[in-house]
Amino acid sequence: MAYGKTWIFVYNLVQFGGWSWIFLELCLCSFQFLEEKCFAGGLAGSTEALFQPAKLRCAAYVLVGWWAPPPLRAFLGFANSNWQRFEFQVLRSTLKPLLVFQTLTLLELVHTVLGWVRASLATTALQICSRLFVLWFIVASFASKYEECINTGYLALLSAWSATEVVRYAYFTVLSYGNMASRGLLSVHEVVPRWLTWLRYSLFLVLYPIGVSAEIWLVLGALPWIRETNFLRVRMPNTFNFAFDFSIFCAIALLGYIPGLPFLYGHMLKQRKRHLAAARRHATITDSPAQTTERPAHRAKLD
Repeated sequence: MAYGKTWIFVYNLVQFGGWSWIFLELCLCSFQFLEEKCFAGGLAGSTEALFQPAKLRCAAYVLVGWWAPPPLRAFLGFANSNWQRFEFQVLRSTLKPLLVFQTLTLLELVHTVLGWVRASLATTALQICSRLFVLWFIVASFASKYEECINTGYLALLSAWSATEVVRYAYFTVLSYGNMASRGLLSVHEVVPRWLTWLRYSLFLVLYPIGVSAEIWLVLGALPWIRETNFLRVRMPNTFNFAFDFSIFCAIALLGYIPGLPFLYGHMLKQRKRHLAAARRHATITDSPAQTTERPAHRAKLD
């Protein structure tokens, strides 16, 4: 199992670096947009110039557009040409690395099957496959039709995914390194800082609904083009006597979000309750002079 622990550490470290790169690209594009549209005189001016109410309102507007779910962003009017150019710049800068590092998550199914991590294969597969479906068959396939199909969803999807994964893989990198170095003798809360555990099991409360709403919005936005271009449509008669309509498949996939969302969200809420309760118990034991020699029973688990 030593090689397995080493591989898990390397995998988590690579993913942490990749998602950090994606998140940094998003931040750099946003910083440039802020500088051009909200702080036209540059961000190196006087404090009084930087904190003018009009400039602060513009910056707040951009930040709302960065994180707001797509329906709210559409309602607030994030459809002007400047905003669309900004989103297209983000798409060009991040799509290729996003395709690479999100596709790499298929290895997590292998890790689960091999027993290198203890996680639910069903929930892991559901999360990974739903993301890959939206990323490859919607975003990547219709990137050339950006303004018509995906301009109201990609930014929200990217911000939610990248922020979540940077924290998640930071947590797993620290945890897998601690497991490898201690040969599994330390508990998860002796390895991972409490603040990182809290972030790992709390950010999803906000970011998961944003990410899911963006996925749904992207599919809905692409449906007209899927029908118009007959994308991945197989008509009969043919050699295999088989018919397939991708637009119908997308509609069925959207219906799958109805039971899938509460199932996955409930699963993560249970994880949050269990891990944060264990972290509190560990902190209580650690802070108690009479209990300093006790070792918490909760062991590291990669979920």
